[in-house]
Amino acid sequence: MREIEVKILEIDKEDLSDNILNLGGEQTEERVIIDTFYDYPDHRLSKRGDIVRVRNSPKEKEVAYKCGPEKSEFNIRREIETKVGDPKTMMEIIEKFGLVVVHHTEKKRTSFEVDKVKVEIDEYPEIPPFVEIEGPTEDDVKNVVEKLGFSMNDTTNLHGGQILKKYGKYKGKIDFD
Repeated sequence: MREIEVKILEIDKEDLSDNILNLGGEQTEERVIIDTFYDYPDHRLSKRGDIVRVRNSPKEKEVAYKCGPEKSEFNIRREIETKVGDPKTMMEIIEKFGLVVVHHTEKKRTSFEVDKVKVEIDEYPEIPPFVEIEGPTEDDVKNVVEKLGFSMNDTTNLHGGQILKKYGKYKGKIDFD
């Protein structure tokens, strides 16, 4: 699957949520997401921009491999993802391949859909909320960005880990405890 997204940092969650609903968007879910990220000890995956992630949340149990991003104003990646029955066993298998945990995060995510585009507000402890807008094409994403009252100049193609680093919060473990 090809993932096409942008993010807008430091948003007002309540204002944006109201705006999405006023535009006819639909809130689809609100949940806490728990992610564990892996790399080899020499960080060869992150040096290429690749990501290995296990998501172990009540509704989402999956493993994903995201290839390094394409050069674009969008964050465009090839993503290989599948559901897993037992994330802890999957994590053990990954570690047997020689990968190690490099980061663990918990985030609160409020998900919406606008014109078949996912609009997700992410909240991490101690950083301002941001929104991720992901759709099937660059034009779909751009149209929703503009519909929400932003321009592409307001967006960034940073991925979540880069955003955490920007705020000085990429230190191994981030959770709400």
